[in-house]
Amino acid sequence: MRSKQLQLRPVTLFDLDVVYNLIVQQNMLDFGDTLISLEDLRQQWHDPEFSLAKHSRVVVSSDDQLVGYAEIRPYHPTRFSTQLYLTPTPSSSEIGRQLLVSLEANLADGTQLIAQVSGRNSQNQQIFTEAGYERSLTFLIMEIEMQEPPPAAVWPEGIEVRPFLPNQDEQATYETDEAASLDKGYSNPLTFAAWSKRMSLNSERFDPTLWFLACHEEEVVGVCLNFYLPERDCGLIDHLGVRRNWRGHGIGLALLQHSFGAFYKRGVKKVQLSVDSGSLTNVPRLYEKAGMETVQTYHIYSKTII
Repeated sequence: MRSKQLQLRPVTLFDLDVVYNLIVQQNMLDFGDTLISLEDLRQQWHDPEFSLAKHSRVVVSSDDQLVGYAEIRPYHPTRFSTQLYLTPTPSSSEIGRQLLVSLEANLADGTQLIAQVSGRNSQNQQIFTEAGYERSLTFLIMEIEMQEPPPAAVWPEGIEVRPFLPNQDEQATYETDEAASLDKGYSNPLTFAAWSKRMSLNSERFDPTLWFLACHEEEVVGVCLNFYLPERDCGLIDHLGVRRNWRGHGIGLALLQHSFGAFYKRGVKKVQLSVDSGSLTNVPRLYEKAGMETVQTYHIYSKTII
């Protein structure tokens, strides 16, 4: 670092609490919510594919106060997600740039970095731009708060809905979800193993009774894969998709309303999702039709190491 009063170093497990507090501080400013629990962060740091020494950095002041944290988290052999958290100070922008430079130093050419930045955080948007990242997509965070039971789903003729059955539906759900994702404009095809990890299939977070499959006879034609976020008392529509040749029949809207009803019966009144604002299938209009409103935005920044 340029200032002798600041120290940039790898993260250790002893930093967990102070890093978590910094993340919460920035998430509250950016999104109005914590987004992550302390235990979630602990588990992420213990992920065998993540190395605190290689993939994370902190900056601390001369009085040992944390002023910045950054990480690059591998989700593919050559792809990493980048996270940057800063305490507001006059030198925050310089600290952010130095954190990114330090993490990129040992990455191989061709490595792709993806960052998600709140539409409210103009400082981080500028830092990533100056670090060579390009803004590609803008996502809407949409939400509904239900004061009364939502309308019952209306299913097209020949379509039935049922919950996901573990040890039976994994492959069909994966194939349908991946097929539906091809038209999202930011498709990143995943292997079954990578998809299972991304969807928390083998974690405590996974609740098969919140995954719904729209079926025509034995074929899965649409999916709505949901999670409950206890730290926010909020339902999350994580993946909603319908196979291309089954679109236009109201299956997506029915899956969405069925999910709303399932959350409402559990006493969960708030449900959120995120969607590409420039969706090729104009999905935001579907969500607006179901009563959802845009409450936040965030941008995707990307960079390839050369």
